Amino acid sequence: MADPRTAIGKGNRPLLYPVAFLVFVLDQGIKAWIQTHMTLGQTIPVIPGVFDIHFIRNPGAAWGILGHARWLLVAVAVAVSTTVVAIARRYRLTMWNRIGLALVLGGALGNLWDRVTAGTVVDYLYVEAIHFPVFNLADSAVCVGVAMLLLGSFRQGAEAAQSTGEDRSTGEDPGR
Repeated sequence: MADPRTAIGKGNRPLLYPVAFLVFVLDQGIKAWIQTHMTLGQTIPVIPGVFDIHFIRNPGAAWGILGHARWLLVAVAVAVSTTVVAIARRYRLTMWNRIGLALVLGGALGNLWDRVTAGTVVDYLYVEAIHFPVFNLADSAVCVGVAMLLLGSFRQGAEAAQSTGEDRSTGEDPGR
């Protein structure tokens, strides 16, 4: 049996690309609706005092950082997307990890498209209750995808330790 960490991951792509494409299309569709139905800076309360739709254009990354580094952010998004595809081609992944990678890929491509075509990213989701910075579906997909990958790696580590008989509390074999 091939080592799952080094097996060529051809079975990963049928799920990876459709999910990433769905995220990309939904993200771009929502952004198009926001841009045609709202004016820049407009807020629509969804749950007053808790959650709003608030149309802004963000030239930077998360929380507006690197606002004048458009091409650096483009390069980072290209690098992330390329890395996701390379991982999917190189490794046999669990369904959980494939979905996580697909969310990261779709989100990265959604914001990449905005940066290349408009120079800014359309953000519109605002959690007013905690004054969280305005974000979008692509941002959410990347965050959820990364969280899934982290949780998946913890789960795989626990399963590997359990299958080898390693005591997770000390890192030692309990038979010694």
